[in-house]
Amino acid sequence: MKVLITGGNRGLGFYVVDFLQQPHIFSFQ
Repeated sequence: MKVLITGGNRGLGFYVVDFLQQPHIFSFQ
């Protein structure tokens, strides 16, 4: 499992890729 931090004009966010390689998006406005 890995967590990748993202940033942009939509605000801070991150997504987690689980052991099945499925991304789960979490964003904070």
